[in-house]
Amino acid sequence: MFKSAFRLKRAVFDAYKASLQLTQQARATPEHLDPLTKLQRSPPSAELLAELGMLLPAPTVGGASAYASSEGGAFELSEALLFAVYAFTATDWTGDVLFNLSSELNPSSSVATAATAATAATAAMLSSSTPPRVSKSASDGAAVAVLFRLSPSGVRLIVAPVRLASAPACSVACERRVLLAVLTGDFELTAALMSGQMHTDNFVSMMKFKRAFQLDRGAWREFQAWRRADCMLIAF
Repeated sequence: MFKSAFRLKRAVFDAYKASLQLTQQARATPEHLDPLTKLQRSPPSAELLAELGMLLPAPTVGGASAYASSEGGAFELSEALLFAVYAFTATDWTGDVLFNLSSELNPSSSVATAATAATAATAAMLSSSTPPRVSKSASDGAAVAVLFRLSPSGVRLIVAPVRLASAPACSVACERRVLLAVLTGDFELTAALMSGQMHTDNFVSMMKFKRAFQLDRGAWREFQAWRRADCMLIAF
């Protein structure tokens, strides 16, 4: 009987120890959720929606949904940026990545010229006290800057930043369509850089940026389909 009681206590102790180890592992390893599940659990904040709204044209008469009335690629880009925020996974790096977006880059521009242009645009934001925010009336096709502020605690998105307090970790120059393709998983970021369709002044920082996100094409399509259905329900 003594041996049986001892074995029972040992079994209980082993079970408790195993449970404790599993709990510690669960706390050490954050739950990996796809972007759509994250969105459904935690809708975008008013601050994030306000930033994305800087890209959008003025609302249409009659309250038509953005999906039905989107002009050009402004709405697609805003949705892709929203997706990127929810596709953020984790990083142990802290830094700002500034994308200087244009409707179209000059095909004759060299990599060095485009990178210099991105750096110049960044310098202008650092030196100007009141640089203009992007105009909604000129949102489609207009040049605009988009800042990703990364840290271990998360990612913050700033569209057309008013002023940069300090230089970003890297500046990037590309067409809107290129960033859109990268964020939605149609174009791998490294391939965009190596092909010359995206130019940066700090390749190492861009690789850190890349590793902080899970930009999957299938996840984007699910995310987009749910957002479209949600917008249609609101409109009607």
